[in-house]
Amino acid sequence: MNEYYSSPLPLVNESNMKSFVNRYVIIHGKVNSVKNNSLFLSINPDTNTDIIVKNFNQNVRIGSTIKVIGKVFQDLSLEYLDMIPLSDEFDLKLLNEMIPILSHREVAPMFN
Repeated sequence: MNEYYSSPLPLVNESNMKSFVNRYVIIHGKVNSVKNNSLFLSINPDTNTDIIVKNFNQNVRIGSTIKVIGKVFQDLSLEYLDMIPLSDEFDLKLLNEMIPILSHREVAPMFN
């Protein structure tokens, strides 16, 4: 089993990502582009914030919604480890609003 699957991973978004440097995380977003093995992922529909996912070697459709598992670097980019495609109807805005609730230490165990 891969190290990043050995325990539940935290869900992160733009507001809490900096708290998870050097840790494995899950982040959701829409694919903006892929260039030179880097994925540009829009993680907040309100601010159009992109993150860079490095070492990305998958074929994805621009505009598709995906879940990415990666390790957070100091510059808040991610090292790509895995990806799961999601429905285009996936509500990123709602997820971003729910992450603080889902991450609360008393609630999180119910979802892991």
